Amino acid sequence: MSGIVGPELLDLTTGLAIDLAWKTSLPLAAGLVLSQLAGTAAAKHLRMVVACAAVPVIALATVYSRGQAAVWTDAPAWPLVLWAVGCGLGALGMLRALWLLYRLPTSPLANGLERSDRIHTPITAGWLRPRIIVPHDFESWGATEQRAALAHERAHIARRDWGIHMAVWSLSCVLWFNPLMWWTRRRVALLAECAADDSVLLSGVAPAAYASQLLALARPGPQAALAFSVSPVGTRIRAVLDERSRSGASVISGLVLTTLFLAAGVGVSRFNTWEPPPVVYGCLPAEGDVDLGPVPLGPVYLPYLYEGE
Repeated sequence: MSGIVGPELLDLTTGLAIDLAWKTSLPLAAGLVLSQLAGTAAAKHLRMVVACAAVPVIALATVYSRGQAAVWTDAPAWPLVLWAVGCGLGALGMLRALWLLYRLPTSPLANGLERSDRIHTPITAGWLRPRIIVPHDFESWGATEQRAALAHERAHIARRDWGIHMAVWSLSCVLWFNPLMWWTRRRVALLAECAADDSVLLSGVAPAAYASQLLALARPGPQAALAFSVSPVGTRIRAVLDERSRSGASVISGLVLTTLFLAAGVGVSRFNTWEPPPVVYGCLPAEGDVDLGPVPLGPVYLPYLYEGE
């Protein structure tokens, strides 16, 4: 037996699946740990995003280096079907949110804003052409509340949070079986909200006033589905009232972190916990048989080889 799990116990497809599962869990776990360390909300969000970006790199590198042998397996198809069903169910939630957003009735306001009577707090949607949609009574809000709300949504646009969360959500549909992926998605969304809140406070809004505004807007509604965000108000209010650094993420530290994650990811993809069965290119004819010459067979997966028969 070679590796942690040898070919005597697992077929090629199962071995590759286990390889992918634990390897893609490593950057997610690292990102969750790094997001708990000291730093601004923007810096923590960047750590999580870099960790998510390393996941497809590791997966593709693993499949490229080890997945070719799995093409020749005769493993049952039901694990692949189960995974595809899970992906489809996960994608339904994202497609439903997109459909609700597409069907959301809006009317134009000044300064490029849109208004809708289906929401009670401003939301941002779209990546290439982002939109800010505000509640129908937004014009009756106080000047400070309007300025704070718009500063929060414009911070989301400047940080490309909507597109980032869409990408992370898509990744969670593919890795639906990994609980670390779902925790990562919620963590990325929460840190994006906290980073946008920090931008509001840096614009000059008082923390106590902004915390009161967040509490007043904390009512059940469809915003989480429409805006692709997870926003535990209690956590955000504590972060707003906490006296800490609120600066953005460093570009240099982001590049260094990205380089380290990608380099580590490629290295991890080359470490394998299983070895494929030997590839057989043909068989020698038995004694007394007619030698028809070399048999032009490609690689064939043979789980058992018998001698003397």
